Amino acid sequence: MPLALAYQREQARPAWLHVVTDPLGTPRELVSDDGEVVWAGQLRTWGRLDRWAVKESDTRLARRLPRGYRTAANDPYLEVELRFQNPWEDPESGLYYNYRRYYDPDTGQYLSPDPIGLRGGLRPHGYVHNPVGWVDPWGLAGCPEGVSGTSRPVSGWGGKRIDVASDFIANRKNIGRSPKAPDFYSVANQSGGRVWVSTKPISQPDFAPLVDAKNAKGSVKVLSGTHGDENGGLYPEKMFFDEDHQLWGSHPKVEVLDITKMSPSEVTTAINSPGRIVCAWCFSERSVAVLRALGHIS
Repeated sequence: MPLALAYQREQARPAWLHVVTDPLGTPRELVSDDGEVVWAGQLRTWGRLDRWAVKESDTRLARRLPRGYRTAANDPYLEVELRFQNPWEDPESGLYYNYRRYYDPDTGQYLSPDPIGLRGGLRPHGYVHNPVGWVDPWGLAGCPEGVSGTSRPVSGWGGKRIDVASDFIANRKNIGRSPKAPDFYSVANQSGGRVWVSTKPISQPDFAPLVDAKNAKGSVKVLSGTHGDENGGLYPEKMFFDEDHQLWGSHPKVEVLDITKMSPSEVTTAINSPGRIVCAWCFSERSVAVLRALGHIS
């Protein structure tokens, strides 16, 4: 069970509280060490929080609640700002900050369009089609709750180490650039090929010039089928692979691979193969799979 460090009105020192979540990972209760519920709330369908507030005079309702709820709900100094799985609520605006965008729980929409365009879904301002079983961990695209765990950094590598490794790569002298794909750069691999990695959220038009099947002098591998985050995590998105395979899969010089279906050794082999390798997901310069294959982390 997750833990939270909270400051309570009646205590001079902070206390560790146990976080009880729903199946999607949304905090629903904070429980003290002695089992008392010190905070409780319930989300509406699209994320607006209804706090369980019980007046001292409402003895009828208080009797129906478990022991401890009445004290908890009336404590104005204790609050949990996490909504859904990742977003933080801004107490002034009531909007939820979800890394890439702000979400309005009253309308069930983001305030700005998806940074990755239609790759995140057919509704650029929409959240997920089913908020009961799906989540959007990074404000880019929805995924089933069972898949969301794969968005964690692979093999437990933290963001700080990945920052150092990716900054080291980006500052090397043998970096390749393309004016047609400014959000990518390339580095040499063990076979003398070039590996192209992204530095920010991208969509298919951003890396299409790197594939350039008609003018490709050698083989081109497009590694696809996943989202990427700034901490090096990957989480599957089959639609990306299907789109890339539909566009380039029939070309004799281009091979489109679904990285989520490959073993670590197969990924390493693909990244270190001759020719041009395009890591076609967001923040691929920070991905553990890429950094490890290139020998920049062990």
